[in-house]
Amino acid sequence: MPVTPHKHAWQFLVLLALCSGPAASEDIGTNICDRERSRAARAVFRQHVLPMTAKADHQLTEQCPFHPLRDMYGMQDAARHKHRGVQWKCGFCDKTFRTQAFLDQHMDKNHQNEKHPSADVCLADLCDMLHCDHFVQGHGSSFKSFQQRTAPCRPKLKGQLQHHCQSTL
Repeated sequence: MPVTPHKHAWQFLVLLALCSGPAASEDIGTNICDRERSRAARAVFRQHVLPMTAKADHQLTEQCPFHPLRDMYGMQDAARHKHRGVQWKCGFCDKTFRTQAFLDQHMDKNHQNEKHPSADVCLADLCDMLHCDHFVQGHGSSFKSFQQRTAPCRPKLKGQLQHHCQSTL
C-alpha cells in the first residue's frame, strides 16, 4: 500500500527544525565523507523533501544543512558528466574516465578544493534521517518509491521529535 506524504509529516518537521534552529549552524560535516551516501542523501532530499518544502512555501536558508551551498560534494558532483554513454567526464579539467569511481578518485586528488566556501556538510551524515541506505538497497540508485516504502519507525522517538519540532516552529 502506498504511503501518503502526510504520514511523513513528522520527518518533514524534523528537517524544518534542523533548518530553523540554532543547531543548524553547527558543522555537520566530517573529515571523511562517503561520496556515494552523500549522492543518495542528495537524491532523496531533492526528489522528496524539496517538493514538500516548496508546497509549504518554505525557503531553505544557508544555515540549513541541506542548503545546496553547504553540500560538501555538491559542486564537484555537478561538474561530473556522463560522456559517450559509457565514460565519465570531469567538468573542471575535461579528463574522461571509464568509471564513476575513477572520476571520484580524480576529484578527491585533484579538485578537492573545488567547493563553495560554506560547503561544510557531509550529506552522508544525514542518511540515517533520510533512510538512504534503505532505498539504495531496495532500488539501486533510483529512489522512485520513497513514499511507497518506509523504514522501521520507533514510535517513542517519533513522539519526541514531533514535540521538539512543534516547540521549535
